[in-house]
Amino acid sequence: MRPGPVLLLLGLGLSLSGGPGRRPPTPAPRGASATVPRVPGSPSGDLLGREPASARRAPPEARVRLSAPGGRLSLRWLARLPRSLGRLEWTFRLGLLGPTVPTAAAAAARVSPRSAVSPLSALPRGPRSYAGLVARTKCPTDGPTPVVLEAVNPNSSQAMESSVSCQISRSGVCVLDLVRIERNDDSPLQLTRKMEVTINATVKARCPIQRFFGDKMPFDWTGQTTTGRNGAYLSVKAFAFRRFVEDKFWISLSLATWGGSSLVLRHPFVIHHVPETTECKIDPAEGIAFITKFVVHCSSFKDKNIVLTYKIIVPDVRGFGEISSLKENNFGSILYWGKDCTAPPSFLPVGVLANHYALKIYAQAYNTSLGAFSQVTLYATVQAPTDINSSRTVLQELFNSTMGPDSSLSTLLQQQDFLPAGYLMYIVASVLNSMKTDSHLQADQIRLREHLFNQSFILPVNTLVEISQVVMTVTKLTQKTSEFSSLAQKLATVRIWQASQALQECHQRDKHISSEQIESVSTGILTSLSNILKLMVRHEVVEEPFHVIESLAETVLAVKVPEDKTTAMRTSNFNMYVKKTEKWNVTKFFSTEKHCRNCFYPTLNVSSVPSLPANAPISTVFCEFADDPFPWLNYGENILTEVVGFRMTGTEATGDVIEITPDVVEVYLIRKNLSFGTFNLTVGPSKESPKANESLRKTTGAFSFDVDSRAGKEVLIHIVTEVAVLFTVLVYAGHQITPTALIATYLVPHRIPPVAQDSDLFDPDCTVTEARVVCLPPSLLRVIAQRTSSSESTVAVVLQAPHFVLKPNDKLVRISVFSTQCLDMYGIQSDWREDTCVVGEKTTWQKVHCICKNPGRARRQLDAMKLANLHLRTHYLTAKRRPQVTLREVAPRKHPWTPAASEHWEERLAKWHAHETGNERSQEPEKLPPTRRSPGLPKASVKTTSKRRPQPKRAESKVSRTQRKNKNANNPNVEDNQSVSPGEHPRQPGATPLKEKTRIVLPWCCVYVAWLLVFVTCSISSFFIVFYGLTYGYKKSIEWLFASFCCFLQSVFLVQPSKIIVVSGYRTSKPKYCENLPWVGSCRYSEIELQSITQNPEEMRRRQQHIVQLRSSRMYQPLTEDDITIFKRKKRIKRRAFLFLSYVLTHFMFLALLVSLVTLLHHTDGFDYNRFIRDQFSVDLASVTKPEDIFRWLNSVLLPLLHNDLRPTFLPESSSKILGLPLMRQVRAQPGEKTCLPAEHFTQDSLKREIHCHPEYGTDPEDTKSYSGLWNRVSKRAIDKTTKGFTYKPREKRWVYYSYGLLHTYGSGGYAFYFFPEEQQFNSTLRLSELQGSRWLDEKTWAVILELTTFNPDTALFCSISVIFEVSRVGVVNTSLSAHSFSLADFNRKTSAEIYLYVAILIFFFAYVVDEVYIITQERSAYVKSVYNLLNFALKCIFTVLIVLFFRKHFLAVGIIRFYLSNSEDFIPFHAVSQVDHAMRVILGFLLFLTILKTLRYSRFFYHVRLTQRAIQTALPGICHMALVVSVYFFVYMTFGYLVFGQHEWNYSDMIHATQTVFSYCVSAFQNTEFSSNRVLGVLFLSSFLLVMICLLINLFQAVILSAYGEMKQPVYEEPSEEAEAMTYLCHRLRTAFGFLSFKSKAEDQSKFFVNMVYGQPEKNDSRYLGLKTRNINGKKTVYLVV
Repeated sequence: MRPGPVLLLLGLGLSLSGGPGRRPPTPAPRGASATVPRVPGSPSGDLLGREPASARRAPPEARVRLSAPGGRLSLRWLARLPRSLGRLEWTFRLGLLGPTVPTAAAAAARVSPRSAVSPLSALPRGPRSYAGLVARTKCPTDGPTPVVLEAVNPNSSQAMESSVSCQISRSGVCVLDLVRIERNDDSPLQLTRKMEVTINATVKARCPIQRFFGDKMPFDWTGQTTTGRNGAYLSVKAFAFRRFVEDKFWISLSLATWGGSSLVLRHPFVIHHVPETTECKIDPAEGIAFITKFVVHCSSFKDKNIVLTYKIIVPDVRGFGEISSLKENNFGSILYWGKDCTAPPSFLPVGVLANHYALKIYAQAYNTSLGAFSQVTLYATVQAPTDINSSRTVLQELFNSTMGPDSSLSTLLQQQDFLPAGYLMYIVASVLNSMKTDSHLQADQIRLREHLFNQSFILPVNTLVEISQVVMTVTKLTQKTSEFSSLAQKLATVRIWQASQALQECHQRDKHISSEQIESVSTGILTSLSNILKLMVRHEVVEEPFHVIESLAETVLAVKVPEDKTTAMRTSNFNMYVKKTEKWNVTKFFSTEKHCRNCFYPTLNVSSVPSLPANAPISTVFCEFADDPFPWLNYGENILTEVVGFRMTGTEATGDVIEITPDVVEVYLIRKNLSFGTFNLTVGPSKESPKANESLRKTTGAFSFDVDSRAGKEVLIHIVTEVAVLFTVLVYAGHQITPTALIATYLVPHRIPPVAQDSDLFDPDCTVTEARVVCLPPSLLRVIAQRTSSSESTVAVVLQAPHFVLKPNDKLVRISVFSTQCLDMYGIQSDWREDTCVVGEKTTWQKVHCICKNPGRARRQLDAMKLANLHLRTHYLTAKRRPQVTLREVAPRKHPWTPAASEHWEERLAKWHAHETGNERSQEPEKLPPTRRSPGLPKASVKTTSKRRPQPKRAESKVSRTQRKNKNANNPNVEDNQSVSPGEHPRQPGATPLKEKTRIVLPWCCVYVAWLLVFVTCSISSFFIVFYGLTYGYKKSIEWLFASFCCFLQSVFLVQPSKIIVVSGYRTSKPKYCENLPWVGSCRYSEIELQSITQNPEEMRRRQQHIVQLRSSRMYQPLTEDDITIFKRKKRIKRRAFLFLSYVLTHFMFLALLVSLVTLLHHTDGFDYNRFIRDQFSVDLASVTKPEDIFRWLNSVLLPLLHNDLRPTFLPESSSKILGLPLMRQVRAQPGEKTCLPAEHFTQDSLKREIHCHPEYGTDPEDTKSYSGLWNRVSKRAIDKTTKGFTYKPREKRWVYYSYGLLHTYGSGGYAFYFFPEEQQFNSTLRLSELQGSRWLDEKTWAVILELTTFNPDTALFCSISVIFEVSRVGVVNTSLSAHSFSLADFNRKTSAEIYLYVAILIFFFAYVVDEVYIITQERSAYVKSVYNLLNFALKCIFTVLIVLFFRKHFLAVGIIRFYLSNSEDFIPFHAVSQVDHAMRVILGFLLFLTILKTLRYSRFFYHVRLTQRAIQTALPGICHMALVVSVYFFVYMTFGYLVFGQHEWNYSDMIHATQTVFSYCVSAFQNTEFSSNRVLGVLFLSSFLLVMICLLINLFQAVILSAYGEMKQPVYEEPSEEAEAMTYLCHRLRTAFGFLSFKSKAEDQSKFFVNMVYGQPEKNDSRYLGLKTRNINGKKTVYLVV
């Protein structure tokens, strides 16, 4: 072959990047490929970088030698390498450029990111010597082949490794002998990733016939297309190529014929990326519609230096209709369309009120040459102008802007600024819609809308942008239908029809408009149409909206292809479904639609329309109207179902569109009002005698209705129930139910159509043959009319069924009686037609099945005319109820005659079988479709989902099979096993449908593989344990290994068996009933083969007698009243048991929470801390008896405790910190002399002046004045902690607390003296000396109180300390020390879990309060009569006080801590918190006491607990009387001891001590009984107390209780106990759940120990408790016999 001129194409072609983290490129089907990652550091992705200027010389010749399979690939670097490049990979692709040129070659090279340096210039070179590297390899290679780049110049870098992957298909390989590049430029060629270049070259090659090259791209054909890829049409969804690179692609189509011929076609297309965006903003972000002007500014849009077009859209699709194929709807009004990136100041519509007036704005940047755009979403808040102005003012501004020659709208229209004009109309419509309806302004609002509709006709509709603006404006104007006039309705209808027609023409002119854009605008037309249809009225015929429906359907269908998915267009009041298919596939295509509301199934034969070929596209439109769209027609009130419409058109080869009427149309219409003509039927047991055989007992119900037989239509009776039994329907003529009035009898099975019996008088054939639907044919109605001698007659219907209710019930069976007729209309006619469509066989109370048959005809589409002259081509269908059926009062009656009761079930089954086999011979068998029902209790309605009439299959002879296999023939729910195909199990009525699961059976060797993996995993784990053990040490490694082994054993032998035990026990405990045990299921089991089934007659007779005996036994008899009473009692016990269990668990949970709260209070730590503080401060405290001793104690004891030189502000030898400043305050009387009462009896005045009394605290006034020293008063003095005067510190008002001494209780005020722990002890000693020298303590002093607070961080306890020195009236100083420790709650979730405990307690508190309020409202006055209720009420009240004190303590502590943090050099009154904490602990003690006491309420299931409570209740009068006597004697001895021994004995020094002492005597705790003052009286006192109180009264008190205890044993044993029954039930359930742990028989009764513990033992030896007895039990008089 000689050389020739060719074109050398260099580029990337169709491939995917092979960089890190991505899938490697797929090898090209033909050609050579080698994978080379691009070197990083080149952001532009240059394939060949520039070399230095010295090396820029174009070679006269470039050679690349390739051969298959022995060719070689030569690479060379042009520039010297400064350093090592690392490992490299290269990709080369070669291809021919068409068959017309002599020879062509294409080469493409790409470098992927693998190396660490920038790419250098690389170009194939000739034999000239250049500095660089060269390598050679064979092609093809098996994957990446390593090569060595050898240095051409020894001075360059050393050789390095690389790799080359060359994949060449076996066919179409070219051998390039010579490649000569013809270029005038000396510079090297540079390529980028997105670049292609064609170079003139001379190639000498040997090539076979060339195929096209390219990598096959992965694509989700199922998810990203609506047609799939196996048909003649392809429709790709929007955004399907979003992840593709920007390049040129081909779609390849492979065709194959039956003869073996094939053809491959390609369609090229180019994918462009959208412009890149960064930022857009709107200014301002908030404003008011029609007042504030907003500016939208976008920046940083980039797209290859192309001028972009900007489009600002205000989307408004809230409440819009939906189109199913539209993925994202961005339809809205266009604010701006132009080249500037900043939109002019413009108004914005009112935002969405539900979103706080939020408004969304889209900013789009278009590359108009490519048709691609990018989008940024902005948000603004736009309020309605009526929020600041009145409605009349806003309306006037709207008029000024839109009406008149000088208005803004007129100016825009005159300047032909149509887009801004349309946007202004949209803004005005938005403001109009946001205004509230005002009757005074409604006329002006309607006039303004009409004006805007008229002005919208000026706007052009030539381009897609103009059409969108018009549609959005009209849609906004039609949004508020209350301000719509008839003129506005017509104008809106015409305008949206024009927009729809313009949209079709626009798409025909410009095929590049996407279907997404067409459908987006169509949603606006759809919404406007929906709003217009809501305005239909009776008195006016409106035809125009239906023209819009047809036009809109044509618009959407124009962008669809055949075999595409059904496109649903939904609004609030009507739906429309459009679809396209080929003519030969119409019937099959529509028959696959299953999940539809009103189903539409047309039938169209291929030969129906001769002018249309078999592959002609057929377009179909199907509409559903929720309301009647033709209210002006007749039958308006009798319309039973929704109105539907359909239209079918076909396209001829010439492009003409013709109308098509299908051969047959089947439509299922959903009824609008299911309650009409439907009622609940009361069914109950029949009135046979109780001794009657069970088979004769029936459940019956009856009703009657009036019917007019002149109509000649069937009457349908639908039995709606979920009870899976066989009903017998008896039809009587007239009101009387007598044997002579019986006309017809129907057997109504559960799943197959009813069967008429004894139909000699009438023709039983009927159109409707649906399960549970009894059809009364016209012939039967005529017979009834003859019997009653009137065309308007009464029909009585009786329902009979096997016994399934115990008492009358009106919830199980519903009856629907109706008669219907299908209506049809072509276009809009004067009335509906009844002669075209008939009622189908699948009609039920839920849906009406209509069948319309018509000869096929085609109508050629008329030329485009004005809207008023167009003819509608849509068929409309609906169904009406015939007014021939009138329901009467429903009254169940006793049916005296049961003709079928005497028949044996086998005879009835034989007749039924014969009838069904007769029907089977004439019809093709079909499988019985299942009925979907929810399991559980019967419901009032059944939803039928079958589409075709089920027909039972032909029965086969079962005799031979019965002799061989054991079959279940006793299931009453099985209706007809012959109706189920072989190998298919019938479904159990009422049972949940089970799905068959595919079982994957693994080979037997997988078991060994699994165990091998287990042991390998364990071994590897052990290895790593030992390996890491080298770091952790031997001991820790052994522990780790042992722990792993223990975990394995725990999982195998403990966790998994426990799961099995718990799950099995739970499932076993659940009761199983007959309806829960289906005879068949999803699992298929092999039938049991019986070896010998034949038996002699004697054996069969014996078995028959045994069966008869079983049937007559008690087991098979109906339930008696006693049985029902027992069942009800068991049900009550079960409910009480679970309530009892829940109460017990709740009680113990609450008790656990209280115990946890007690633990958080740190009682033990508090006791130790209090004892430590007492030990520190009680030193020498008892020696203080005089006021002078107070200063001695302060200097010797207190100051060493407060001043710690090593750790200031800490107590010595402890971690307790003093918080704030310790405070010492004096409480004293006002100055002045108080004359004593005895001094008045002295006669000498001198003695009278010398006798004075000490002031008494609480009686005499307290001194609150300030003094400068020596108790000399000053007028004004500032409070200072270091001043030398005596300043009174007033009582705390914010944090109130009190100091409790031995004599009195003092407030928080007094003359204050502060200690400073941070200073030296010498300073405090000096200050105390000055205080003592100033006579701070004198005869007016009542008390000196020392207070401070410490904090121990180790135990987190605060301790409030008070040392009180009280001066008694006799001059003795009484000392007392109090220390109270407390803790504060920690509410930090990160460091403490206390908060969860407090939250749980609060939850219990609210639950208890709600429960108690509910009980009080339920029981009302009876609430206070129950002791248990009073105990509960007291517990809840104490609980409430506890919660209040808890919050009071918390808020007090928070406030005081904040005060301490800001004023640490002051006294901190933590004593207020301490006192609240003390009260909270007391309340908590009472609450815990009552809660533990309440536990006795839940212990009443024990016999002895009940006996004790009953004994105390019985002996309560005697106990009260004895308690009164004991109290009198107790008071006598207490008073005598106080009066006789009070002055000499400490135990009787006051009434409190006397009470404590006498009470200790009652419990025989005789202590301190010396009675040194009078021993004789002491002996007599103790002797009499011992005789009277202990030997007589206390023993008598015990005797009263023990007597009642003995008397109540037998009555408590006899009385029933709800707690005992509940506990017995729970124990029985527990024993059942864990019965597998015991080997005892299940029939064994409860143990004797359990019975005695719960129920006790009777008094068998006492005859008083035997015989007939009468007693009031639970308020009822009960007579019972004790034996």
